[in-house]
Amino acid sequence: MPLFHLNLAAKNLILFLVLFTFGTTGYMLIEGWDMVDSMFMTTITLATVGYSEVNTISMGGRIFTLVLIFFGVGLFLYLVGSTVQFLVEGRIRIILGRRKLEKIIARLNNHYIICG
Repeated sequence: MPLFHLNLAAKNLILFLVLFTFGTTGYMLIEGWDMVDSMFMTTITLATVGYSEVNTISMGGRIFTLVLIFFGVGLFLYLVGSTVQFLVEGRIRIILGRRKLEKIIARLNNHYIICG
């Protein structure tokens, strides 16, 4: 199934998991850390907590961290933006749909509405 057929939550989760896997794998390859240390460093980097480095970090690791921060903040802004867009557009559609229906009903003359 193509990515664009998935719902918003599934897309966002997949994007986050891809970035998290990228970060964890990057630290494992660049710094030679084990998976837990790499996951921890990825978590504190993506969360922008800035707790502290797990181990001493090399120049390559610092550059990788900068790239990871850039993509992490970008992903966070995208996720917030797409969620707000989803909520606002859904609400606007409801409001505009209701107004259109009310205008159509207001223009009706000498009509009976039968419900059953």
